[in-house]
Amino acid sequence: LALCLAAACVGCGNKDQDEAVSNEDFPVTEGGATVKGAPQRIVCLSPAIYEALEALGATASVVGVGSGVNADSSLPRVGSSALPELDAVIKLSPDLVLTSGALDTADADSLALQEIPVAVLPTAGRYDLLVAYYTQISSLVSGRQTGAANARRTAERIQGSVQQITDKVKNETTVTACLVLGMDTAAGGDTLAGDLLQLAGAQNVAGQTSGYTFTADELAAAGPEVLFCPPTLVSTLAAGSAYAGIPAVKNGRIYAIEPYLLETPGDSMVKAVAAMAQSLHPDLFPDETPGQETSPVA
Repeated sequence: LALCLAAACVGCGNKDQDEAVSNEDFPVTEGGATVKGAPQRIVCLSPAIYEALEALGATASVVGVGSGVNADSSLPRVGSSALPELDAVIKLSPDLVLTSGALDTADADSLALQEIPVAVLPTAGRYDLLVAYYTQISSLVSGRQTGAANARRTAERIQGSVQQITDKVKNETTVTACLVLGMDTAAGGDTLAGDLLQLAGAQNVAGQTSGYTFTADELAAAGPEVLFCPPTLVSTLAAGSAYAGIPAVKNGRIYAIEPYLLETPGDSMVKAVAAMAQSLHPDLFPDETPGQETSPVA
């Protein structure tokens, strides 16, 4: 497992930043924005996109980030997609703004008046969309051909690390599990979080559900052996009478996991799969000590 995580180090093995940009790389249009050359001053409002930029080895041109982005404290914070601080954004003189969600019409119009392109790139909702998601981002930053090549390399690196974990658990007895993300909310079979749970070696009891709607009654009826949930839900699941008969609750197999690991299509996915696999199959990882990614109920 340690080797898997080491293999997932941010930007490992990426060469795009050292390659010359082809004359055919630009212009590029993605997410409603057109860039005519490699951006030199990027404002990234989205945590998911910033982690993708880190994985791609492409954060050198970032001059400002959203308030929820896990980036160096020296980078100015400029609000969020929902509430951007427009004066702060404009003051940074960006030649590209990246966001996962569309800006308010008035905010978008204000940036358009300043001739600042805004690319709206929704987060990849499934594991098999990782290459396409990275290609959008990397093409805007590094050009169509150079960016696409780096996107493929980056996705192969991350997915290769995940595959090592999946291969390690594939011959084990399947454990039924559920990723409970809120009240009457769990990761269905057609979600990124659901994909990661399956890759960790679990049988998702909400796998036949589309999206995230999964009631407490459905959860109790499914009776999973293991539950994963945000830290804030652990006590509710452990003590709630509606869940008392669930094997995971009776046997103390409720594990807290940070939601951002399940929602961010980058190196966090490797941490999420590794942590869940370790919780599902602890005998396979005798030399590993539980980290912050998952923690059992005391």
